[in-house]
Amino acid sequence: MEPDEIQLDYRALFENAAEAVVVSAADKRIIELNRKACEMFGYERTELLEKRCLDLVDGIPPEEVSKLTEALARDGRINLICRCRRKDGTSFIAAANVAKIEMDGGTVHMSFVRDITFQSKVAERLAALDEKPHPGEST
Repeated sequence: MEPDEIQLDYRALFENAAEAVVVSAADKRIIELNRKACEMFGYERTELLEKRCLDLVDGIPPEEVSKLTEALARDGRINLICRCRRKDGTSFIAAANVAKIEMDGGTVHMSFVRDITFQSKVAERLAALDEKPHPGEST
């Protein structure tokens, strides 16, 4: 079968993505999301559709939000690492790739979010090991 003969089901691709996918309006209201987003943040779909993206993020000062918003408007894409909050109050470290997409109905922001808590903890442990003297090294 040739690529142009394949009828892609984009909704199935969206719903089965390995990362959380969150689509928001320009005012940061969540307008679409996939199942992974519900799993990652611990909310029902209807609950997330009542939120704004910033409701899911911890500790980004307003001036940093402004800088990120400006960069997204200017460059059309931003990457960031932030701490996100689940419904149960627990948090995780996330890597987010956000793209600005122009559509017929206006501008939307599509965010791909990945939980990198494990990788972050491993990196911290490796950095701590590098700080310790190794056998045979003089201090």
